[in-house]
Amino acid sequence: MTQKELENYAKLLDIDPHLAELHQDVIRAVGEWAHQNLQVHRSTARRLARQMILGTASGKHSELERILQIQFSVTKTGANTIEHWLYLLANMDGKPVRITIPVDRDPSWDALPNAFRRDFIHSGKKEMNFELYHVK
Repeated sequence: MTQKELENYAKLLDIDPHLAELHQDVIRAVGEWAHQNLQVHRSTARRLARQMILGTASGKHSELERILQIQFSVTKTGANTIEHWLYLLANMDGKPVRITIPVDRDPSWDALPNAFRRDFIHSGKKEMNFELYHVK
């Protein structure tokens, strides 16, 4: 990470450690998918995914240019259980393909970032989706 990214991450850790961990888990999941499916080195894929999600760089003209959209989904599956999903829209052989990736995280309500818990309570919804990146 750049010095600025490290500073922002440290602030996020202070505000909500669960959100900081989730951020890293999403970057790791995108990086692993890119490594396995696009043959991009893991560290390069993670760096580019972080930049794309933070909005500091576009995936255009990079090793991840085939990723058109990154979306994160949180689904409440029980009174105190949550599932985490990552959806990628990727250009595969000239066609947009939706890829579903489970995000391995603690499924308990208490491990959910504070802002997400508030949004669930206020909205009454069982699923929330967050667009993290789309190609411009």
